Amino acid sequence: MIVRSSVRLVVIASAIAVWAAPASAQEGRFERTLSVSGPVSLEVRTASGGITVRRGGTGVVQVTGTIRARRRWLEFGDVEGYIRHVEAQPPITQNGNRIRLALPEDERIRRRLSISYDVLVPGDTEVEAHSGSGSITVDGLQRNARTHTGSGSVRVSNVDGSVRADTGSGSVTLEAIGQAAEASTGSGSIEARGVGTDLDASTGSGRIVATLQGKGTVRAHTGSGSVDISGVNGAADVNSSSGGIRVDGDPSGDWKMHAASGSIVIDVPDEAAFRIDARSSSGSITVDHPLTVQGTVGRKTLQGTVRGGGSLLALSTASGSITVR
Repeated sequence: MIVRSSVRLVVIASAIAVWAAPASAQEGRFERTLSVSGPVSLEVRTASGGITVRRGGTGVVQVTGTIRARRRWLEFGDVEGYIRHVEAQPPITQNGNRIRLALPEDERIRRRLSISYDVLVPGDTEVEAHSGSGSITVDGLQRNARTHTGSGSVRVSNVDGSVRADTGSGSVTLEAIGQAAEASTGSGSIEARGVGTDLDASTGSGRIVATLQGKGTVRAHTGSGSVDISGVNGAADVNSSSGGIRVDGDPSGDWKMHAASGSIVIDVPDEAAFRIDARSSSGSITVDHPLTVQGTVGRKTLQGTVRGGGSLLALSTASGSITVR
């Protein structure tokens, strides 16, 4: 009995080893070059895998796909055959200058394989990229970029148009964006450097750091983390449930700042004219500008005008100090 049991264990272990080894090693690859003329519209979708879209040469879109097996335990099927099928017939369609890199139509293939894309495109390209799970990188485009991943980081840089970047879990990094930018993550930090106009940034948990280069509105909300924004020239709405807030710029529109737990520091030009309504449940309120007080000054509230008034700075914190410099 003992011998037979040992034999069974050896056989089972050997079967597991044979089954598991190919799953980690099986990989395929395909390359395609597509001719285009004029502005390009590119859509990329993958259930599991990374997506990279970068600026390449004019007149062509070069697609490189990496196929990997993601076979689950005891899920049978000809994985090697599926890989060869995708290599021979990758899910790419072209209609003029509209190119779509899609999910495989066969559900068995979608379950067993992941496809990562590396795409070189002309600068005059608009891109929409979606991944169920995987990082996304976009760089060097003249038109708009829209990206979404269920889990993974997103990085978009050197885009002249507007940008929307979303991830369910992961960081978002934006750099040198010519027009409006929108970034959101369920859990992760957001960093936006050199945004041309409006910025809308929200994270369930993580810090937000941003610099703006042009006139536009700012909205930044975090459930847990600090907010640091420079170069605001317009209206601003900033909220942190747990963390401090620092904002500098020209209050040419109303600024609304609220920190549930943390201090607020505001830096404005020496000649700035504005109204202020500051409230701190626990902490000091300091204004380093010539202030004309309105109403009664209390330890927890301050209302008044600076240089005759202008846009409203509505600042409040439940726990922390408020400083306007």
